[in-house]
Amino acid sequence: MLEGGSVTLTCSADANPAASYTWYKEDGTSDPRLLSEEPQLVFSSIQSSDSGNYSCTAENQLGRKTSDFISIDVKYGPQRPSVSVSPSAEMLEGDSVTLTCSADANPAASYTWYKEHEDSPRASGQIFTITNFTAEHSGNYYCEAQNEMGRSNSTLLLITESVIQSQDGWGVNYDQTDVCAAKGSIVFITCDYTYPPGIDPSDIMDRFWFTKEKDGEPVDLKTDSEYSDRVRHTCYSDWKRCYLTITDVRESDSAEYKFTLMTNEPGEKYTGSPGVTLNVTGLQVQVRRSDSTWLELTCHSSCVLSDRAEYVWYKNEKYIKRGSSLLVSSGSTDRYSCYLRGSWDQRSPAVYGPQRPSVSVSPSAEMLEGDSVTLTCSADANPAANYTWYKEDGTSDPRLLSEEPQLVFSSIQSSDSGNYSCTAENQLGRKTSDFISIDVKYGPQRPSVSVSPSAEMLEGDSLTLTCSTDANPAASYTWYKEHEDSPRASGQIFTITDFTAEHSGNYYCEAQNEMGRSNSTLLLITESAVDGTTRIIHITRWPLLVVMLILLLVFCLWTRKKKAVSSTTEPHESREAVEMDLHPEYEDLSDMAAQREDPEEQEDQV
Repeated sequence: MLEGGSVTLTCSADANPAASYTWYKEDGTSDPRLLSEEPQLVFSSIQSSDSGNYSCTAENQLGRKTSDFISIDVKYGPQRPSVSVSPSAEMLEGDSVTLTCSADANPAASYTWYKEHEDSPRASGQIFTITNFTAEHSGNYYCEAQNEMGRSNSTLLLITESVIQSQDGWGVNYDQTDVCAAKGSIVFITCDYTYPPGIDPSDIMDRFWFTKEKDGEPVDLKTDSEYSDRVRHTCYSDWKRCYLTITDVRESDSAEYKFTLMTNEPGEKYTGSPGVTLNVTGLQVQVRRSDSTWLELTCHSSCVLSDRAEYVWYKNEKYIKRGSSLLVSSGSTDRYSCYLRGSWDQRSPAVYGPQRPSVSVSPSAEMLEGDSVTLTCSADANPAANYTWYKEDGTSDPRLLSEEPQLVFSSIQSSDSGNYSCTAENQLGRKTSDFISIDVKYGPQRPSVSVSPSAEMLEGDSLTLTCSTDANPAASYTWYKEHEDSPRASGQIFTITDFTAEHSGNYYCEAQNEMGRSNSTLLLITESAVDGTTRIIHITRWPLLVVMLILLLVFCLWTRKKKAVSSTTEPHESREAVEMDLHPEYEDLSDMAAQREDPEEQEDQV
């Protein structure tokens, strides 16, 4: 079995009634540790810490049986190696230095030693000894641990002549130059120091750690208010060794820590530089989809933590299991977080699917056509949710509009009225908001008028006019006759009963709401002088003028034609006169024509 693989242990037993099952792991005590009460024990991403002996019990009302132990041996590559130095105390130039590398791995790792920026290894094996140390040996060293599963390098170990024994006798040797710690944990930073033989220990007035300077002088970490009793210095003069302890480390504690020595001689001091770089990081839960049904949660830190580091998982603030990963069902509404065991007051931010989204509207006041309106969708979720906007259009599936948190109408129109909803979705689930109704207010459009009956009708009949328009809120209607100030009627329907010639004229309706008003085109209603029927013509003011001009032009053309015909033949004129006698209504027109004849033409006729 390889670390990170998916492994399932299944327990089964012949029993009636059906048995219930329990899984245990042997942890070196008299009582194995209970792990699960399911038939299957699932490791979605098995870890080295899962190696060991497992057993299961089957039990019903009639009895209980326990299986033999099954051994799980998880293969994994080397963890980050650690390096120890011997001797750790002061030594003289020419002494021997022994470096020892160790790493947790299965199968066991082999080791190789390197000096930074050199391709060829310095040594192989777990132990590397430098005999007769000189300045030429100064530099950064590291070891590489390797097995068939992979390889890993230790952090750099800086060995310098000034650290081991500087020329003037001052020196500071840090056990580690880079420290990475999880937020909320405890950090230990250690160093050894040396001073010239001529200085008496009583001459050392002060020894402390610092990260900041003021006016060129280091500031003792114990006096820094940002640490507020979270630091402790401990020094052993006989061993010339000092410790710095920082509890409840925070991300703001990330800095370079240096150790300084001060004597009773003014200005005489020594600081070990470069110092120790501390990087503090919080835990994060990473989410990865395993398949359509399951999600894998992994507790992650950017630090390379100790091999003994153990993660603990909580669901809705209740403990559920240990391990670096957790398998949960897709669409779960629960909240999951992980802790680093031993740092119970610090944990990762919880991950969870979106809660039901809420929708806000800006501006929240009445919406008028042409306004700028923004709908905003928001939902509590971690990881952060992605948003999608929909509009209900009367079909089973609402129409997708946008995939942004905000839906913006720069100039909202009446056609934008309707019901809108948004969805919030992350890897753990999806939720849809309630519908929000958008009601856009606008003034009346140009009204239209319908007439009933629409065919010709006789004098004395009734005539019904109906006005309609699109408006929000609904419009009220008023009827007017052209050139009259007082309205003829109010309401959508206007009925003229017992129609006579007095009713002839131009009519229009006005539609009005709180947003504005609009008039229909003119409706011309006339009574024919020939057959007594009523004719209805829809016109506007300009078309009315055009019609009148056309009628005048036709009349002029008819008059000119009559003159031409009269001058050509007398018999024809007699027929015209006879025909006109048959129609008394033309008498006035005949007189008018006679009056308009050219005087010269009259003289010719005489």
